[in-house]
Amino acid sequence: MLNTSTRSRLVRCGAAVLVSTLTATGCGIDIDDTADVVGSTVAVEVTACGRPERGTAVAVGNELFVTAAHVVAGSEVVGLDLAGTTVDAIPVVVNTDIDIAVLRVVGYTGPALVLGGDRIDTVVAAILALRDDPLKTASLRRIVWTNSTDIYRQGSVVRLALELDLDIAPGDSGAPIIGADGTVAGIVVSEVTGEPITYAVHPSEIRPLVDRAQSLTAAVRTDC
Repeated sequence: MLNTSTRSRLVRCGAAVLVSTLTATGCGIDIDDTADVVGSTVAVEVTACGRPERGTAVAVGNELFVTAAHVVAGSEVVGLDLAGTTVDAIPVVVNTDIDIAVLRVVGYTGPALVLGGDRIDTVVAAILALRDDPLKTASLRRIVWTNSTDIYRQGSVVRLALELDLDIAPGDSGAPIIGADGTVAGIVVSEVTGEPITYAVHPSEIRPLVDRAQSLTAAVRTDC
């Protein structure tokens, strides 16, 4: 269960290079640890393909949550921890190329965040649902086009991502990165081994998947 009774004030100044061509700066950012931020982020529990998997998801509207696709791959029913109660979520969109999934929780109308815009100048925090203190400071190194593989390591994928100064641990995949305006500036999907550098998928890659999910109710099948 997430503790939403405390308030944490983060102040972060920094610079971000956008696709190696545009530099923007931001300073004096305040984010409060309230139900609108921490309360929108939940733990994900999946048992599929003969193994348990844990991760993080964030509500982005009525009934819809976003997480990392590799957390839910191989499962048609996903458990979300909502205030200490496990509820079923349906993976209605799973993009195994960019590693993003959209889950539907029928009837959910609780706290939710808005996806950020195409321009991300500053980030201030990650919300890590499985941590005792879920609010963790983060800063933007740059925004880049990354060359990687799909989650099955079968094909090459180019995606727009945030490169962050952020140290993550197992269970943090799917966590939201919070921008200067309190919106979701990215979704955590990977890290650099041995270094406190994390990559998050950019909102411009995520938004079409959320838009598509609005009218979907059936689970999609994915491989382990």
